[in-house]
Amino acid sequence: MSNKRVMQMTAVALAWLACVPALAASAVPLAQRIAATEQAARQHTLCQAIQPFYWEVGDVQGRQASGREGKDAPAGNTVMAIASSTKWLFGAYVAQVRNGQFTEQDIQALTMRTGYVNYQHRLCVKRIARRQNALTVAECFAESAPLAGRNDKLTPDAIGQFNYNGGHFQHWAVQSDLGALNNATLATRMNAVLGNELQIAFDSPQLPGGARMSGENYGRFLQKMLTGELVLGNHLGQYAVCANDKGCPGEAGKSPLPDDMRWHYSLAHWVEDDPASGDGAFSSAGAFGFYPWIDADKTHYGLIARQEDLFFDRPAPDSARCGAVLRRAWLSGAMP
Repeated sequence: MSNKRVMQMTAVALAWLACVPALAASAVPLAQRIAATEQAARQHTLCQAIQPFYWEVGDVQGRQASGREGKDAPAGNTVMAIASSTKWLFGAYVAQVRNGQFTEQDIQALTMRTGYVNYQHRLCVKRIARRQNALTVAECFAESAPLAGRNDKLTPDAIGQFNYNGGHFQHWAVQSDLGALNNATLATRMNAVLGNELQIAFDSPQLPGGARMSGENYGRFLQKMLTGELVLGNHLGQYAVCANDKGCPGEAGKSPLPDDMRWHYSLAHWVEDDPASGDGAFSSAGAFGFYPWIDADKTHYGLIARQEDLFFDRPAPDSARCGAVLRRAWLSGAMP
């Protein structure tokens, strides 16, 4: 048999195998999947640990299941600070204005390898509302403090290495036409490009983490990626770089990931491909615990909406662990 024929047969086999999880999930009755996910959200230890929260699961048709778990849980329309879940919005914005034709500079920024690793987001949070609302994207990037230094300081030795830092995105924004925008005008621009129905708002003019949204509206954003209405949905996982030094010694610098999450970072979103525990989902966890995802096969989306301000509780990784449980329940129709 010729090598060409072998390659053709291998390609067909791989394509078929790639469909197996989606086919298996579709064979499970919807009512069974909903019941399993509801049970997991309510009773699984990893999900009980992060209550209260709102959760949602859906597909290209829209929301298929949702719920509120724990005392005083937020509702689907509760607007909250989503912190680094803003990053996925920004990645979608760049993909949309580029029509999916990314430049090398775009890719370097969206995979956090520009060398702008000195950015301190707290310098862009002002106590006086008038000052906060007037602050622009460019002014935020130029902020400085005696101990923190300048947000816009370039570290040449870090160019080309993954370092989790908002400076990469803020630099891209200033270099484009977003520098003069404040909270209100930045929200107007983002909504105009991604969809006014998303009702994105900003507490501070920070593309890496300043947005406020409801869980329901973030779900609509994820659905738009699944349908292809937002271009980034066709590029999930592309150009991914190692994002945890434990998985690639010397290749990755600063990362918020614990040792057991040896993920990669794609275009402003995570790829949950840890060899021991990952399922290949795409996600964008926020520091307060807001956690959206799209499964590896791009058959469904999901999210956990919560706002926990105690950073030492590590809200983001904990939400991600519960989210992985909900994905397994949804795909299998059984409590993990």
